[in-house]
Amino acid sequence: MLDTLVFSLNAVAPLALLMALGVFLRWRKTLSEAFFLSANKLSFSILLPVMLFCNIYDCRDTVSDFNWRYVGLAVGCIIGTFALLLLIVPLVTKDKTRIGVIIQGIYRSNFLVFGVPVVTNMFGEEELWTTSMLLPFIIPVFNVLAVFALTWFVTPEHGMKRVRGALIGILKNPLIIAAILSYVFILTRISLPSAIYQTLKNLKNIGTPLALIALGGTLTFSSMKRNARALAGVCIGKLVLMPALVLPIALAFGYRGSTIGALLAMAGSPTAISSYVMAQQSGNDGDLAGQVVIVTTIVSVATMFVWIFALRACGAL
Repeated sequence: MLDTLVFSLNAVAPLALLMALGVFLRWRKTLSEAFFLSANKLSFSILLPVMLFCNIYDCRDTVSDFNWRYVGLAVGCIIGTFALLLLIVPLVTKDKTRIGVIIQGIYRSNFLVFGVPVVTNMFGEEELWTTSMLLPFIIPVFNVLAVFALTWFVTPEHGMKRVRGALIGILKNPLIIAAILSYVFILTRISLPSAIYQTLKNLKNIGTPLALIALGGTLTFSSMKRNARALAGVCIGKLVLMPALVLPIALAFGYRGSTIGALLAMAGSPTAISSYVMAQQSGNDGDLAGQVVIVTTIVSVATMFVWIFALRACGAL
């Protein structure tokens, strides 16, 4: 039991401590609010896309060895959940600026920032292949569906104009651009010059710590009362129902160890940090989107611990 407890704490504590550092630095006024906002923008526009590019690019020699059933299971769970949310959420809320925010808040996880460190903390870098195998497919799917959800309900156009607007939004997203570029390098088998690759790797290494510190520095609890019901619903859907849907299916397919750990990180991580900026820029309820990121991030420290503890206790991890 003690071993399971220590294992679970080691998986989530480093992430929580980085966010706590951001809270402390803002409280002490060591860094200003403007710095944290700029750091969030830098993470969304450059660091996280670079991290995604590098993670996919580094898989170029192993694409042929991918476990496509494993990848298909993950992608299928995401698309299936998204389709259900498209049907359910518009029945729950009539505010079109909140529909897309709630949908992405539930199905879309911070897999890029949380997935790699969670799996590394649990199993070490030698087992990161389970996460790297999913990243080239999961992150683009997350972002394509997010842009669709955030543009479809708020755009005044109909028919093909609506579809065209959603497609343009998808193609302009920095994470989508990074994913497309990485696939170009994989398919053409072009290798980056060493100096450029090392520069990108250095930026990648900054990405996760800065994103977590900046998220901690922007945490605020003001004006959450008005959105309490929506936040509670998204929190339950994201951190409880999503893992409860994905994990039994994965276990039934026989996945254990680092593979189930990566799927837990995919399904049970908090809502993606970039979802807040995307919601703001697309005319959706930016306040709700930011609060979803904050609340799911805080609560996920506890729920991720519980999920890891439960899986470890039953021998799945």
